[in-house]
Amino acid sequence: MYEYDWGQGGPGALLRHTSTAYVTAAAYTNAQVHLVRQPSQMTTYSGASTMASLTYFGYDETPLTDDPGIVGHDGRLEPVTHRAAI
Repeated sequence: MYEYDWGQGGPGALLRHTSTAYVTAAAYTNAQVHLVRQPSQMTTYSGASTMASLTYFGYDETPLTDDPGIVGHDGRLEPVTHRAAI
């Protein structure tokens, strides 16, 4: 995505641009799961093409574990299935 400043009669100078890479692993994109367009990396560059930020995204990297030290957490209620209408 390219972002420009306001200009007289047209776009102004390039302010920054962002490049996004997406997860392509079959475990996320197959027909049964169908989680498409999950970002894996986002890089933002200044108008002069200098890297300004780099962000990596990870999914399902560690298994879920109980943490009994959390105040208000009741492990007896696990597993809980959450559903939402989208």
